[in-house]
Amino acid sequence: MWKQNRSLFAYFRFMGLVMLIVGIGLIVDGIGDYADQSHQKDWISIEATVTDVSSEEDTSSTLHSSHSTYYIMAYEYAVDGETYTGRTGRMSSPHLIGTAITVKYNPEMPEENTAILSPNTHDLVVLLILGTAIAVVGFFLSGVLELLRSLLRRTHTEELKKSVPETDTGFDSTAIAKIPAKQWVPRLAASCVRRPRPFREILPHVGSCGLG
Repeated sequence: MWKQNRSLFAYFRFMGLVMLIVGIGLIVDGIGDYADQSHQKDWISIEATVTDVSSEEDTSSTLHSSHSTYYIMAYEYAVDGETYTGRTGRMSSPHLIGTAITVKYNPEMPEENTAILSPNTHDLVVLLILGTAIAVVGFFLSGVLELLRSLLRRTHTEELKKSVPETDTGFDSTAIAKIPAKQWVPRLAASCVRRPRPFREILPHVGSCGLG
């Protein structure tokens, strides 16, 4: 039973780490794509001609056995007499072959192009929300929170130990070690031997003991 619980615990930890990595990856991809699209604002717009259209089916949605079809278009355009080609991302509606569409290209490197004319804020928001949700669940399942708490407690304990001053007992062992033994040994032996009390000091207490 204990081994089964341990295996289940390790499984949840592993899945938590996977979810944490996936969530962070979605956030990074969303921010990176949006940053790239923002840097393409200064690219030049030009008309391109659709040369090919292909379709892809997305069967990730199993609700009522429904699926979505997306279209990817290939296109070409000319800059200074040179012909360049490109491809769009997945689109919900296609264009006929030979149709003119507007794309953008990098004036410094005309072979670099994109069919995205402005930064896609919708995709950024979706990836941020989805990535954050997955990362938060993975964060708690992976045990990272417990690890951080343990590190903070250990750091706090070490700081408390450093802040407490050492008690000064007034005993300087280093100084005593420098004194020759022939000087401090006789003094130590004399202090340990008790001086015998005179008989006249003991006599008054004899009667009180019931011996008189």
